[in-house]
Amino acid sequence: MIRFETPIPIPLIACWSALSVAIAVLTYRRMRRVIRPAYLAGLALLRIAAATLVLVCLIQPYRDRSEPDTAVFRVAVLGDCSGSMTTRDCRDHTARLDVVRLALDAGSDDSFLSRLGERYGCDTLLFTDRRHRFAGSAFSVFPGRTAIGDVLDAGLEESHAAAVGAVVLLSDGHSNSGMPVLEAAKRYKRLGIPVTCIGVGEARAPGDLRVTGPGEPLRGTKGEPTTVSAMIGSTLPAETEITVELREGDLLIDSRQMTMPAGPVSEAAVFSVTPATAGIHTYRVRIVSETPDDVPDNDVDYVAVEVRDPDVFRVLYMAAHLNWNYKFLKLMTDRNEQINLSAVIRTGEKVFARYGDAFSEDDAEESFPQDAATVNAFDAIVLDSRVSEHLTEEGSDIIRRFVEDRGGGVLWLGPVAHLGDTPRKMLPVAAVEERKFMARKYLDADAEFLFPEERAAVLVSPPGPYLPDDMPAFITDTLKRGARAGLVMQGSDVPVLSAQHYGSGRTAFLGTESTWRWHLSSATDRDRHTVFWANLLVWLSSTAKPRLDVPFDGAKLSVNDPVNLTCSVLGSDFRPAMNATVTAMLTSPGGERSERAFAASPDLPGGYTDVFTPNQAGEYSVSLHAEFPDGSSVQRDVFFLAAHSGVEAQDTTYREDVLRDLARITGGQFYHYTEIGRVNDVPLSPAVPTRTTRRYWTESWTLIALLLAAFGAEWFLRRRIGLK
Repeated sequence: MIRFETPIPIPLIACWSALSVAIAVLTYRRMRRVIRPAYLAGLALLRIAAATLVLVCLIQPYRDRSEPDTAVFRVAVLGDCSGSMTTRDCRDHTARLDVVRLALDAGSDDSFLSRLGERYGCDTLLFTDRRHRFAGSAFSVFPGRTAIGDVLDAGLEESHAAAVGAVVLLSDGHSNSGMPVLEAAKRYKRLGIPVTCIGVGEARAPGDLRVTGPGEPLRGTKGEPTTVSAMIGSTLPAETEITVELREGDLLIDSRQMTMPAGPVSEAAVFSVTPATAGIHTYRVRIVSETPDDVPDNDVDYVAVEVRDPDVFRVLYMAAHLNWNYKFLKLMTDRNEQINLSAVIRTGEKVFARYGDAFSEDDAEESFPQDAATVNAFDAIVLDSRVSEHLTEEGSDIIRRFVEDRGGGVLWLGPVAHLGDTPRKMLPVAAVEERKFMARKYLDADAEFLFPEERAAVLVSPPGPYLPDDMPAFITDTLKRGARAGLVMQGSDVPVLSAQHYGSGRTAFLGTESTWRWHLSSATDRDRHTVFWANLLVWLSSTAKPRLDVPFDGAKLSVNDPVNLTCSVLGSDFRPAMNATVTAMLTSPGGERSERAFAASPDLPGGYTDVFTPNQAGEYSVSLHAEFPDGSSVQRDVFFLAAHSGVEAQDTTYREDVLRDLARITGGQFYHYTEIGRVNDVPLSPAVPTRTTRRYWTESWTLIALLLAAFGAEWFLRRRIGLK
């Protein structure tokens, strides 16, 4: 409504107006005979316009305008950061949470929060089942369920210095906990506080590719093919080409090309693997696809395989000549159902005799086995050191890989002068001296290492095994770091049998080729011969215990749940390492890298632990490094998966109807996230305090400009027609 406020009395203004009209009429009548009608009409109109504008200035019209007082109320902006917001069903395959991040980016002048903040004071909060402080746009998913009703109700219970004038809710409408949303809406309606809802998501079923591994660990046998399978599910609306990869660590084992029909559909991906070592093997099944996936968390899963040693260990004996050691070893293994012995023995120039089930009668070779397929078919090798002269460099390297990668065991017998560089590096001894003794030298067996007393009592009971007199022995005083003695001379601790873990397998050196003499001495020594070789060959054939054991390799963790990442470390003597320094380089699914230090566990000898809370869904890689005081170190790379769990992950449906009802009941507005660019204002509560401002027309530069234009135009026109 327009009102007037003038210091000049109204009668005086009326007189002035009448006088102006009279002067204009008299002027028109006097000049109509000397000026053309068009010019005269122009002068009259300009004079009337100028007089009217002067009249406006005299009567001082104004308008009162009421607007919300932003100093005494706030607009609450609530951003949903629950697990369902990770669904990537928004435009350009964007996650719902990323849409909320962009909307609440206070650093951008064009963001929704920045535009709203230009009009009102805003309190910005994040929520799941409770409210969280907003600390910038770099937020992630918070733990907990979604409780929209509880969060809205909590806003009414809190006491604020400034009243709540309106609420803006950015959410997918997915509420699975606490007070029903419509109950909270009724409270807001009674209080007259409108809730404006911005729906984030798409009204369609999420398109998902999913890997589901078997719930229980599979079982396999070392050196034998094992079937690994996982179910591949798809809810994509169209036929999709995908690649399914099977990896162990960073090593790609196999891959499959699959065509998934329009979903929902589920098919099995089947792989065959041959574990080279016993123990727990963790395989990763991963989907690789160019088709966007709305729920990428479940595109990878882990399959654990418990690989056991075979019921029968396969042992290969290789010697440069036929000897008594092999003959009595053959007698022992023929009576032992756990050990299957095969042999390749050089019996002449380019004549190599082959014995045992591993070779057929038609096999005729002119050298020792020097191909990986033949060597890797065995679990352990007993090697006459003189064989080294007849092996090529490639053949020696195959034996090295047999131990390091395959996890096999190798025992050397005889002098080491014939050995090349590769086998010398694998020996547990640094130097060997050939000696003969004039009398028997009795030996002590290590009951904690190779020969546990409960399985080899005859070895540890006196007088024990011995070195025969007048027979060559190969003795060392120096063991390599990490090697241990299995047999030592009584009273001197001089090692005769030494062994070590090497790579994934084991290596040993026996300083005598005359153990067959035990078989001929007495019944007790015959038993010692049998027990000694049975324990030694089984130990060599069994997989080595890893020095860095990581139980969380292949674990499935929940996002935002703290967990203890624990590992066990063994020293070079394969005893718990209490003084190691364990660090880890952790790489998140987003590529961020962080170095973490593991602390010694007070409960587990040789154990180290670190508390970690994954804040992103996806696959994490961890490069663990354990360093020992002597400067040596071990390293292992492992992986684990973090995913959203519970109802937040099971049901991610976009519920626009919930948000529309909430906005309708409370008197707010509903917008889809695609419309957020045009949202600059929101409905406010009628109870919001207002302030009144008075706007005078004379304060407008437009009025001054029009007044000057009227007088200026009249002056110009009068000059044009020759008037003063």
